[in-house]
Amino acid sequence: MRGHDYVLEKAQSRYRSVWRDALLGADSGAYTVALDPPASSAITAHAGEVSAWLIRWRQWAAQHPDVTLRTRTIRTKFGAQPIHTHLDIPGTPALAGLNPDTAAHWQRARARWDQLRGHQAGPAVRPWLARIVDLDDYDFTTLLDATAWFRAHPRSGLTVRSVPVPRSTPTRSSLWRTRNLPLPGVTRLGWWSSIPWATTPTSSAASCGSDTVRPAHRDIGTPAVALTCCVTAG
Repeated sequence: MRGHDYVLEKAQSRYRSVWRDALLGADSGAYTVALDPPASSAITAHAGEVSAWLIRWRQWAAQHPDVTLRTRTIRTKFGAQPIHTHLDIPGTPALAGLNPDTAAHWQRARARWDQLRGHQAGPAVRPWLARIVDLDDYDFTTLLDATAWFRAHPRSGLTVRSVPVPRSTPTRSSLWRTRNLPLPGVTRLGWWSSIPWATTPTSSAASCGSDTVRPAHRDIGTPAVALTCCVTAG
């Protein structure tokens, strides 16, 4: 007979595996946890324990109205006995809401994704969603500013350090670029030369050998490759 802790652990693990796809609309997050209900013989032999288990689950379910206890009837020597068999979780919000940590994470992820969608963020950004959600507010706002700037200036020809984003003090801007420019496995990657939000522009290259924007990097048909890059540095 499974208890609440088991279900919460399973829900947390499930959330961690599906929240990115849920943001992208590729997974509803619906999930069912089997409660390992007692057999008829166990109900007869341990009636008090089983009764307490059923009461605990009913009380817990009453405190979590977004989920549903699935019940079936088992024949015992005492007669028909309703037994809870599964916990049905309808979607990602309910899944996240079962644990305070995942509830807070989902709220933050949802809010940031709503802002990113305004910049035509698509499935290509999925590998970076965890880092985007973990950014502090300053870096995330700068990320959006960088996207808007590169969309408005796709052929600027500026060097990386000449791009006027973020609009802050020179010292803080320099620190931001230093922290957010590199990407694992990519040599000195320019802000605008990573995987784009929606499609891969044929004019975009994989890396920049110098701070100067090469001709191949000046024509970015899909916006905000910069955005994907600058948030991936640790």
